[in-house]
Amino acid sequence: MDFPAGAAASNRQHRIDRMRSKKLCSRSAQFSGGKCLYHVFLGRVFFSRLVKLNNFFVILLVYIAAAGPLPTLPFDKEYIEALKGVHSLFLITKGITTLPAVLTKNYLPLESYSDRSYYGGPAHECPHCGAVFWYQERVKSASAAATRKIIYNLCCRGGKIEFKPHKKPPAPLAELLHFDGDARSKNFLRQIRSYNSLFAFTSLGASIDRTINNGTAPYVFKINGVVHHRIGTLLPRRGARPKFAQLYIYDTEHEQQNRLGVFDIDDNSADQPDPAIMESLLHMLNEHNQLVKAFRYARERLDHDGNEKITLRLLGCNTKDDVCYNLPSSGEVAAIIVGDYSADEYTYDVLIQDKESGLRRVSCLHPAYMSLQYPLLFPYGEHGFHLGIRYTDADDSDGTRRKYVTMLEFGRLHMHYRLNEANPYTCYGRLSDQSCVDMYSTIEASRLKWIADHQKDLRSESVQGIADAIDRGLINADSVGGKVVVPASFTAGRRYFVMNYQDAMAICRVYGPPDLFVTFTCNTKWREIGDALCFEPGQQSCDRSDLIVRVFHMKVDEFIADIREGKTFGPIKAGQQFRV
Repeated sequence: MDFPAGAAASNRQHRIDRMRSKKLCSRSAQFSGGKCLYHVFLGRVFFSRLVKLNNFFVILLVYIAAAGPLPTLPFDKEYIEALKGVHSLFLITKGITTLPAVLTKNYLPLESYSDRSYYGGPAHECPHCGAVFWYQERVKSASAAATRKIIYNLCCRGGKIEFKPHKKPPAPLAELLHFDGDARSKNFLRQIRSYNSLFAFTSLGASIDRTINNGTAPYVFKINGVVHHRIGTLLPRRGARPKFAQLYIYDTEHEQQNRLGVFDIDDNSADQPDPAIMESLLHMLNEHNQLVKAFRYARERLDHDGNEKITLRLLGCNTKDDVCYNLPSSGEVAAIIVGDYSADEYTYDVLIQDKESGLRRVSCLHPAYMSLQYPLLFPYGEHGFHLGIRYTDADDSDGTRRKYVTMLEFGRLHMHYRLNEANPYTCYGRLSDQSCVDMYSTIEASRLKWIADHQKDLRSESVQGIADAIDRGLINADSVGGKVVVPASFTAGRRYFVMNYQDAMAICRVYGPPDLFVTFTCNTKWREIGDALCFEPGQQSCDRSDLIVRVFHMKVDEFIADIREGKTFGPIKAGQQFRV
């Protein structure tokens, strides 16, 4: 009978592994007291896989095992990380301060690639607003390392935007915002979006993709379409269940039951909000939130003047005059209108009628746009972006320079992390992710609206066939059509991709087809991201999308610089870069 070829190969591999184990034991006996540690690797299969790694890792593992008690199953996390060669400080934690000559002379260090880029954590702070940043994010043209002049302007633009630090959240909420806290805090942070929806005044008008979070990857908040916040009436229709802002006015004697009734009773009990936490948060908002106080006052007026028409007016910016742009200095956020009124008098205000009115969109330019949707992020009802926020040097600038802060600059300023500050856009877990997506979608929608309103300034008639139609004698717009043309400067637009494609084809026409098509992806376990997460103990990379994006861009810029300098692929003739 023929001997199976697979068994012969297995026996041959077994003899090879046994010879390797003898050599390894004899080498390890030099610094392990003569003890053979082959049994540490728990059999031939594990050892045969291990020796395929760099020899340094194998001998390092043997040396660490000989210095202390032998590891047992299951291996602890530090032991596995030492095998991978990730933590260089593992030797120090085990009490090993020096390595044998056989390691330092014949084997590689822990970093398998000596030129691997590593920036460390964000070690610099903005002198104006306190935002932390990396040295690689500096403005290179204005910074000088010799004089220790590090300029960074992606936060407050070098002090041009006035920044007011975020207030510390009240006690009930502050005690729950600990990523390294007890089980109660971890459950709250996992369900913080549900808790926020219990107290939100407005509904989030967006199509949320719930299929992406199937448990196989970190949590992601993904939406489709444009975000818009909607608010209803003060009182629900007859027989309808109160929702959102109506819960602050209607049937307040059973307010807690009405809020918990938003969730279906058939849902998993583990995903249900804790009634005790909800009650403490409700008391906190009643005491500190100015918007909640305004709705409570509207409830009192409805009870007192039930026969009168009551309208709650949330104050905004009424005119385009610079003086009237400023919000009331007394801190007033709302007012009550009794009787009829003209909507033309309150252009930028949010008017909430008592009944007989449908849903209305809240303008993204209203100061309370974010506070109405995220009462847990802004427990005091703070103002957000609004028209008329001036630069600090606006009075000294000439007439050609912009004087007002844009929505993008305002959001970028507040999304930067600052030491010892509970930032609502970075320190609230999944709710911070939702608010960042909301803000980004709002900014993109504002840009598209500006493009749609300024088609004449963009000379869109020259690219959509209007001029040719007029030459043919068509004078009716219905015969021509009225599409909105998005310019190539809008990232991820159709013309943006066409422009980059044409540029790439122009290069190919001169230099021929490209030799390499390089894509650069991000690794959320980069050491820079882990170092930055140390500021908030317990946070994970999925909680800080801002860090991932910033580190990714730094490494992309470094990689492109290496390519241009010929360090990666040698001298280059031409190239094309664009980002999606």
